[in-house]
Amino acid sequence: MRSSTISVTLALLASVASAAPSAIQHETRQVGIGPNVVPGYATVKFTGGNGTSNYYQLFPLGNDEVIPIYNPTSVSVISTEDNVTCTFKGVNGGHTSLQGGTEGEGCVDVEVPQKQVSGTCCSN
Repeated sequence: MRSSTISVTLALLASVASAAPSAIQHETRQVGIGPNVVPGYATVKFTGGNGTSNYYQLFPLGNDEVIPIYNPTSVSVISTEDNVTCTFKGVNGGHTSLQGGTEGEGCVDVEVPQKQVSGTCCSN
């Protein structure tokens, strides 16, 4: 009886754990290419130091929410096609500000290429 109770409890815990969101699932926001893919979010493109590794992440607009960035890529360029202002913090303490616009892509070089750890965006 005791081992079957333990087995049922473990099975229940496993099913609950698989249903619960994890910190890594926050990274699923890295979908979409181009401006205004998801209303209320800015799509930001991060380009790695070698110029060949790119990833995208969505940032909610209007609430100054600081969003963690989990991607380990050392970033050298940050860009967006959305009409937003964004600020990012790098793992080495560097801060990068990005001004998007209605006339095309906003683009900024990261002064010292580094992994980005957080960011926030607001509408212009």
